[in-house]
Amino acid sequence: MNAKAHTLGLKHTRFLNPHGLFERYHGLNHHTTARELALITRAALSDYPLIREIIVMGPVKIAVQPYKWKIWLNNHDRIVNEPVPGVPGAVVDGVKTGYVTASGKCLVSSATLHNWQLIAVVLNCPMAFQDNLQLLRYGFTHYTWERYASATQPGASTKVLWGAPDSIPLGTARDFGVPVLKDGNPSGDEVMFVGKPLRAPIRKGAKVGKLELHRHGQLVNSTAAIALCAAPLVWWIHLLIAIGYLCTFLICLVVIDKLYGTHTKNTRRRRRVVEETGGKTYYGRTRDR
Repeated sequence: MNAKAHTLGLKHTRFLNPHGLFERYHGLNHHTTARELALITRAALSDYPLIREIIVMGPVKIAVQPYKWKIWLNNHDRIVNEPVPGVPGAVVDGVKTGYVTASGKCLVSSATLHNWQLIAVVLNCPMAFQDNLQLLRYGFTHYTWERYASATQPGASTKVLWGAPDSIPLGTARDFGVPVLKDGNPSGDEVMFVGKPLRAPIRKGAKVGKLELHRHGQLVNSTAAIALCAAPLVWWIHLLIAIGYLCTFLICLVVIDKLYGTHTKNTRRRRRVVEETGGKTYYGRTRDR
């Protein structure tokens, strides 16, 4: 878990066990922040579709093996599947409650409106459900989603060495963007390609690096970049390759002819010696007995 947190770029998160219950080890305990919990939630909801299915489930009765008992598992998130007040169409679709005495009531919630999902996090909050609903409402009423790239919308372009064309548009597998204030100005946002110089051939849909979104010089989002069109080799590269194959073929013919010619000459020479000596040869030389 700590290794995964490191790959997500989390600098203030540390786990001591997988279940989250209070545990002290050499004076240390679990540690995280609201922002990093939101980043963990975003990664979980994006990369693991099964989690999306589980977090919206209601009470479930399961059998306990090897006994014949059956127990009910309840979803303690009281606002899941509830509408966000004041935002028509927005519905809460997760995520997780948490409580131990040391942390207080904690809650990570998410809600979706027009394929735009917001995440709200509160820690040590006595009114966690009500406060998260207000946070989600604030997000939907004050922000809008600005899309900068997708599978059909290029966000940047880059040069391709020996390619035809010599530059290709770059997009993303999923919608790539950030929330912006509805009355704000996103002019400070800039999408740039980060990766190694590309060399043809490039197939359509290939992962070629990363797209990074910077706001006033600060990195705010990044994702894998894909080529939105193919970039085959230019014609003269194909011509050079064909000439190279032809030269290699001719050289092989010359070598084979040289080897075969030498072998034929040696065979004829040995045959002539045999005929002259009456068939008496020893290691390629003739002797008189």
